[in-house]
Amino acid sequence: MSYGDFWYHDGPWTEEDFLALPHGGPKIELADGRLIVSPAARKVHQRLMQRLANLMEAMAPDDLAVEVELNVRVGPEEILIPDVVATYEQGGDVLVHDPEQVVLVAEVLSPCNNGWEWVFKNHLYAKAGLPWYLLVEVGENGDPALILQRLDEGHYVEVARAACGESLRLPDPFGPIDPADLLKRRP
Repeated sequence: MSYGDFWYHDGPWTEEDFLALPHGGPKIELADGRLIVSPAARKVHQRLMQRLANLMEAMAPDDLAVEVELNVRVGPEEILIPDVVATYEQGGDVLVHDPEQVVLVAEVLSPCNNGWEWVFKNHLYAKAGLPWYLLVEVGENGDPALILQRLDEGHYVEVARAACGESLRLPDPFGPIDPADLLKRRP
């Protein structure tokens, strides 16, 4: 199936329909029977999510993988693609990660996606029971800040915030991170 063919889908999208889509195209997520299609992120967004994943991967034990843009099942017929995902290794080539395998998801907020990440994805991640949600918020000066949220009684509660030059303690098994490290090519 080519991308041109799938736009003519009848009725709500199912997980089976979603997983049959061709790989390697635009970022496509599934929620409420609809596809959410996003263009590739801007270079700054991609750089921040890759550097965050690299820093977290360096702290992770062998049984925990930290990757960018993995499929995460957040409900029946709902699959989102967080910018960064820390997940227990499941062996093999896993196409969709189940919530009980996910330790933390992170999203880089940019001007074009603030509402989507803060409201809709936040709600779906909480509903799926993902224990930790990390946001990277880029200020007007281009400096990133980190906002760590913990799931508490079905919604996320902010537990820590750090600007460049400050340390934010990520949940175990990760350690502290300074948002300024996201601006460096190498830690």
